[in-house]
Amino acid sequence: MSNCASMSAADDDRAFLPRESDEDDYRAAEDSSQCAAQATVYKRLNKKSERAARGKELAAQTGLIRDIFGNPFRPVAFSPSWRTDTAVALARQMYESRDFGAMPILADALQDAGCENTDILAHCRIPGLHVRGCWVLDAVLNKQ
Repeated sequence: MSNCASMSAADDDRAFLPRESDEDDYRAAEDSSQCAAQATVYKRLNKKSERAARGKELAAQTGLIRDIFGNPFRPVAFSPSWRTDTAVALARQMYESRDFGAMPILADALQDAGCENTDILAHCRIPGLHVRGCWVLDAVLNKQ
């Protein structure tokens, strides 16, 4: 029977631990345990940053969907009388240039035309992502 097979479990565990008298092995074990601890912390931080990134991506995609489709649970009836020359010209200019900085001005033009719908006016006035295909622009341009 070999010496390894006859060792007890306690002896077996102690055989892998470095002795303080063997300084190089002791330092190597200490370094490796610190590396393992740091790797665990890094892994946790990495998971948190991945979750945060996923959350930001989900928020961006949700904003994009809301800009294109609006609120499907509160459909808006768009009155043709709100399609004034000013509102249509603003909407067309934003649609063609893909510069949506004039959305608050479009809200004012729609309000001047008699629009009192808070969903439409709020959508135009809130800062955030607007894209070609925005439900308000499509309604003004009669692209539905």
